[in-house]
Amino acid sequence: MERTRRQSLIEALRQGPMTLMDLAQRFKTPVKVILEDLEHIRRGLKGGARLVQADPECLACGFKFRGRKHFNKPSRCPRCRSEHISAPEFHLVAEGGCRQENPSS
Repeated sequence: MERTRRQSLIEALRQGPMTLMDLAQRFKTPVKVILEDLEHIRRGLKGGARLVQADPECLACGFKFRGRKHFNKPSRCPRCRSEHISAPEFHLVAEGGCRQENPSS
C-alpha cells in the first residue's frame, strides 16, 4: 500500500530538519500545498509527537523571530527592515524531546 504525501512528509520530518523549499522540491509540489500539509499535520499529530519550527533569523542584524505561529518565511525584519531572512526549518520530535531551536527555554 502506497503512503499519502502527508504520511511521507511526516516520515521525512522525523529524519531531520527541512525547510519549506526542501520539502516542496522533495515532493514536487508547490510551497502553498506544503504549508497546508504542515498545518494539517500539526493539528492531527498523536502519540506524543509534535511539529517544531526552528526560529527564522534576520541575516543582516541577527533578529530572531521567536514564537511564530505561521509556517511561512517572514518577509521583512521588524528591526532593520532587511528582507534577508533565513528560512524556517521544521522537524518532528517525540514529546519530551529536546527543543533545539531554543536551548535556553
